[in-house]
Amino acid sequence: MVHHDHSNGNRWLRLLGWLLPIGSLAAIFWGGASVFNGAPAGFASAASITLVGLVFATAYLVVAVSLSRKRARSRTVLSVTIAVLLMAGAGGATLLAVTMSALSDAFAPSLSSVLQDQAENARVPASAFLETGSKSGDLSGADWNDPAGGKVSVALSWVRNAEGVLVTASPTGPVPKGQDGTPQRQLFVGVDVLAFPLDYFTVEAGQPFVSIFKDWLLMFNRMVDESASPIIDFAKGDGGRLPSVKEADALLEKASKRFKFDYKDGGEGDEPAKVEFVIEAYTYEKKKDGIFEIRYAWSCDYKESDSSASSGDAPVTGVISIDFTASGMMVMERKNGELQHPLTEVLDAYETPTSRATNAPSSSSTEGK
Repeated sequence: MVHHDHSNGNRWLRLLGWLLPIGSLAAIFWGGASVFNGAPAGFASAASITLVGLVFATAYLVVAVSLSRKRARSRTVLSVTIAVLLMAGAGGATLLAVTMSALSDAFAPSLSSVLQDQAENARVPASAFLETGSKSGDLSGADWNDPAGGKVSVALSWVRNAEGVLVTASPTGPVPKGQDGTPQRQLFVGVDVLAFPLDYFTVEAGQPFVSIFKDWLLMFNRMVDESASPIIDFAKGDGGRLPSVKEADALLEKASKRFKFDYKDGGEGDEPAKVEFVIEAYTYEKKKDGIFEIRYAWSCDYKESDSSASSGDAPVTGVISIDFTASGMMVMERKNGELQHPLTEVLDAYETPTSRATNAPSSSSTEGK
């Protein structure tokens, strides 16, 4: 009786000795395929599958050791080697799936950013309504894929106002926990011409993946507030009339021209770089439809060690042009799908071997027709 139970035990161990490595190998391939071919939402389940493969491989190692007294030494060594290889493969696949899951969560666009992108990218259909008699309408929006699984549909609507077309992107249905479903709005004052609040750079400084430029963006916000706000306040106090060149020059004469800040990512070690951004001249130009332009001829003493434009003692120079509306919006154009951002103009100046000072406008302002 005892001998019969012992034989049955060996038979089960031998059966497991065949099933466990096959099951482990299948789990490794299944989980690995899910990592490389699946959506980000499947990374977590792929990790669970490969973890099962690791458990099977570990169990197979135990079985191989248990049968070592009943089998030839060479076969035991082979079984143990296969078990170790399966454990390494399953462990590596599990680590890969966990890593991919973490990366997808870190880099996956948030619902809020997708809403803003869709509002901004509605420029092509929305621009068509700038010249029609329609007052409002709806646009087709895309879905947002939740990294944790599932989708949220985005509804786009537009309405004409005194300045152009206002597009609103809103989520439909429940918003997943941890996501911001606040509707995002974008004003279009022309084809590929977008309007933003004056504190746009402050808001942008708080966005992920732009922390390295946070100090510059906050400086731009101060620069815009110092120069554009007095002109906008003048228009608001005079029934929407923009100031003349002479009146604008008087206002800009009082605006700050030196902006000092600590560039935390531009220094050596833990010490931030001390940067002074100087406005050499403000130039005001009144345009049509309640829009005015300010050109900022600037110089900056910050030197990038790897920039060919920063050699010598001369500061880097350039010109920034920004449009504003009399109602208090900042206007930026989009060219080739890219927003014409003032920070880009500054970075381009640093990458240009020659100074752009020759292109700087004179201190006198001009008034457009």
